[in-house]
Amino acid sequence: MKDTLKLLAVIISLYFYFGSISYLRAQEISTNEVDISLDSLLSIPVNTATKSWQKTKETPASVTIITDKDIVRFGYRTLEDVLRNVRSFYVSNDRNYTYIGVRGFSRPTDYNNRILLLLNGQTMNENIYGSAPLGNDFPISPDYILRIEIVRGPSSVMYGTGAVFATINVVTKSGSALNKLQVSGEYGSFGQKAASVQYGNVLSGIDFSIGTYYGNFTGQKLFFKDFEGDSISHGFSDKLADAEQMYSIAATAKYKNWSFQIFKSHREKHVPTGAWGTEFNDERHKTIDNYMNTQLHYLHDFSPDLSLVNRLYYQQYYYEGAYPYSSYVSEESTVNYALGGESLLKWDVSASNRFNIGVEYRTNLRAEMEFMPSDSMILKVNSPFQMFSAFLSNEYQITTDLSSTIGFRYDTYSTGTNAITPRMALVYNPTEKTTLKLLYGSAFRTPNLYEISYYDVQTGTKISSNLQPERCRTFEFVAEQQLSEEFYLVSSLYRFSTINLIDVEIDGTDSMSQFRNSASNIAYGAELEATIRLSNGLRSYASICYQRVRNSYDSLLTNSPEAVFKCGIAFQIASYLSVSLDGLFETSRITVKYDDKDHAVATEPFALVNLTINSLPLWNGLSFTAQVRNLLNSSYSYPGGIEHDNAMIEQDKRNFWLKVSLEL
Repeated sequence: MKDTLKLLAVIISLYFYFGSISYLRAQEISTNEVDISLDSLLSIPVNTATKSWQKTKETPASVTIITDKDIVRFGYRTLEDVLRNVRSFYVSNDRNYTYIGVRGFSRPTDYNNRILLLLNGQTMNENIYGSAPLGNDFPISPDYILRIEIVRGPSSVMYGTGAVFATINVVTKSGSALNKLQVSGEYGSFGQKAASVQYGNVLSGIDFSIGTYYGNFTGQKLFFKDFEGDSISHGFSDKLADAEQMYSIAATAKYKNWSFQIFKSHREKHVPTGAWGTEFNDERHKTIDNYMNTQLHYLHDFSPDLSLVNRLYYQQYYYEGAYPYSSYVSEESTVNYALGGESLLKWDVSASNRFNIGVEYRTNLRAEMEFMPSDSMILKVNSPFQMFSAFLSNEYQITTDLSSTIGFRYDTYSTGTNAITPRMALVYNPTEKTTLKLLYGSAFRTPNLYEISYYDVQTGTKISSNLQPERCRTFEFVAEQQLSEEFYLVSSLYRFSTINLIDVEIDGTDSMSQFRNSASNIAYGAELEATIRLSNGLRSYASICYQRVRNSYDSLLTNSPEAVFKCGIAFQIASYLSVSLDGLFETSRITVKYDDKDHAVATEPFALVNLTINSLPLWNGLSFTAQVRNLLNSSYSYPGGIEHDNAMIEQDKRNFWLKVSLEL
């Protein structure tokens, strides 16, 4: 604990030290980098929260915008990197998948099925596990991203199942925003190699863009204390047991009121942890995820006050897993094909009153799981299902300073699930620079096919019980204050509760794992964040979050840190060179494991610091980014799930990566 406090002191000292130097130095340097001001940032129109364009400070939710320049200056490579540094969020990684927690809530191995991920407004969560790919399983090049819109709280009233704790919309660059060819190559520790290409243009009125990414990581040698007694490995996994390969291609096109997009990705990850009772240090243990999403969008304006948005979409998801045991290799496969459509009518009854009326229908043409629990047994489930929903929301400007948002949604599933989710919000602006938000939201998550059709890994016995939908309610008060043209402050107080939480548990009588509706959870929290954007190029943020999540037995929830502190600063040290420093401190988390004395095992508090150096385009569009991650070489771990023998999964020590880019 003393070492952690020392690390925290180092973070704060470096933050203020470099902040003071950069402020003085920036007075002498004129930058040719075109960057977004604080006023412009708060005025970015977003429609993620309500499917209606609003400025971020007018949106009935707590919203954070990460711009393409934020991504560059802090060296973000994945959504995991982004969300690790965003207020309210924290991450876990079991060396197979990335998991995102929000406001103290993250269930181990839930595949992010309580967070909704969008790509240009299209849902990316697949329909078997409900998973949202937020790590290298969403391998979109950061150079192809224009901004990331992050909306805290429930959004089921707009999107239905799964939009429980947050909605994240990745907006890619249009052809006019790119207007050139970009090529980049990366190299880093642990054999990390990657390349990406982006191109965009406007030809004959068609705005189009395309982005590709490829990565190949050879992995690293890791130590797992729980396998230290293994006579062959002695607790060490080989590099190939941690290897990873991924690629993606994304494209958009827009012509007048028509737009089209397509996204396809592939990732293969070798799992070094011996999860699910597999042979430790066996490179045959791997998972493969393939996503394919496409969408056709059409906007028709009947009049300036009445418009109709129609979209058709098609999704494919394919998963394959190989689990080596002593005498055989168990294999799993999952296939999902989904086709759907949505119509949204926007009607401005008056200048101060707008109605959004929508319906959505989705059919899962194929929802198949195949499972081989032994070398002589194959189990197969194919359960196509349909969903229909209707929603209504009203945005009303009560006075020039006060607005309200009220919405309701009804969802019905052919599996027998029905849900009604309301939302209400008041947004008050007592002054031009002050915004107060009083928010109430509800959300639900229907049991997915994986949970309903769950089989015990060892016996192949179907043991899932009759699961009910999860439900969540959130009350939140948000205060946003722009103290000056360069300084912005936001604070939040919230309470949320969940009932019928679907969680995997171990049966005490036969030690078999199964999904059950567990008891309720109640959470309270407070957040404070400050953002500085000086006209001379200095960019800085700092946030602190305190959260406490307890179950109905009045015990702290597992995988839930009580306090998280984050800060970052970026500044120029020359007309062509910028430096950024970001850090975080996190308190301990309780794991799902117990020691020999039946005491819950917990991770140690930890602190992380990353250093990033960026150049502006130097010679004929050539630029570079260099980053040292975990600068202080901290030892830290994240909790594992019940499938791990390890209570904690150790994370990467100090490492680096270098990126070289060329614009033509």
